Amino acid sequence: MAVKVTTNAKSLMSELNQFVVEESNELLNELAVGIKRDTPVDTGRAQAGWEITAPISKVGDTGVLNNNVDYVIYLEEGHSGQAPAGFIQINIIKALNERE
Repeated sequence: MAVKVTTNAKSLMSELNQFVVEESNELLNELAVGIKRDTPVDTGRAQAGWEITAPISKVGDTGVLNNNVDYVIYLEEGHSGQAPAGFIQINIIKALNERE
């Protein structure tokens, strides 16, 4: 007995694209939470400076998590005793590993 499975490729691609967009934004949000949590705090300015400035709306978009505080790169390089050097990279690696 033969079994025939049919599907609408356009509908399937649309659902797949929506899934990719949702998962990508979820990852971007997880990164924002983790990085903000781990940002060293003195005045709180650097920690408060994190914002998602470009969420992903379609496949191919680039999501952007931004911080306009001018010294945040120095915090990432470890110029604070409150967080390890690379706290941003550490959060990126953690978030990607959790998704595997």
